[in-house]
Amino acid sequence: MRVYFNASLAGKTNRLSVYKEIIAILRELGHEVIADHVIKRDSEAVNQQTKAEHSKDFQKARENIQKSDVMVVEGTHPSIGIGLLLGLALDMYKPVLILYLSMPHGLLIGDPNRLLTVVHYSEQQRKVLKDKIKSFMERSKNKLLKLRFNFMISHNQNDYLEWIAIRNRISKAEFIRNLVDEKITRDLEYEKSIDYKEADVE
Repeated sequence: MRVYFNASLAGKTNRLSVYKEIIAILRELGHEVIADHVIKRDSEAVNQQTKAEHSKDFQKARENIQKSDVMVVEGTHPSIGIGLLLGLALDMYKPVLILYLSMPHGLLIGDPNRLLTVVHYSEQQRKVLKDKIKSFMERSKNKLLKLRFNFMISHNQNDYLEWIAIRNRISKAEFIRNLVDEKITRDLEYEKSIDYKEADVE
């Protein structure tokens, strides 16, 4: 899959080796990684850019996120810019993994978005980090939105969906997807059928 990697430019001074390690792991797992906007750029130079240059960077970031399957963030060093792009990725229904050297905190912990995964890791445990990234990438395959079908509903059903979407601050489509995901996790008969199919393939 294609991964859009992001991390604080200001944090590169202390964490560049960590950034490169995460990128290396993603590539070892066979994924394409977009990361030059972090690895090849300097925070001081970016701070000197004009508004037009910042606008161009934003449009390029937006396009790269749209072209990617998932977004992976090293979020230990706080960044408003990364928060903006993270929200953009979620709005595009892209699975997002946020990795923290410190313990995750704040609103990210409370966000129920099924596409958002927040994980604590240690620099000294590369295998554990690799396993966590691998697990996220494998789960993300099942979350990619690639299929479409027509769905007819009544006025009453639409009224309810609009109400619940406003109340929960999510789209109607996301609410329906969440209902299906919840049903999948509770449907033991379906789980048995999946296990049977996998055993049959082996």
